[in-house]
Amino acid sequence: MDRMTTEQMNKEVWLWLDKTNCWHEWIPNESPFARVGYYCKHCAEGADYPDNMVDGVCFDDDAGAVQLLRLMMGREDWDRFHDYLMAKWDSETFLTYLAKLITTPGKLLKAVHEWSKEHPK
Repeated sequence: MDRMTTEQMNKEVWLWLDKTNCWHEWIPNESPFARVGYYCKHCAEGADYPDNMVDGVCFDDDAGAVQLLRLMMGREDWDRFHDYLMAKWDSETFLTYLAKLITTPGKLLKAVHEWSKEHPK
């Protein structure tokens, strides 16, 4: 089995967390009547400049990990996810383990991705 890329994990976790938000995938708008230069092929949202266009989110850097943790803490199953994380730590305190999850690139993303596979909506 192929290993998932970080972008694939970001996309799957984003869609698992919130089905109402689109994971934008931008394509050029070929219409001569276009008001914008690009649009999302999924939701048709428009954008003018590639610099302002974001393909989904990135949960594997520091800011993304904090955002992901906040999203997870707001979920109804946070207590169960917390217990899942607690089962993974060794002799460290939970806060030390949590700090490692946030500051180690991709570590929290991988944990949430595993959790999302075991607990689909």
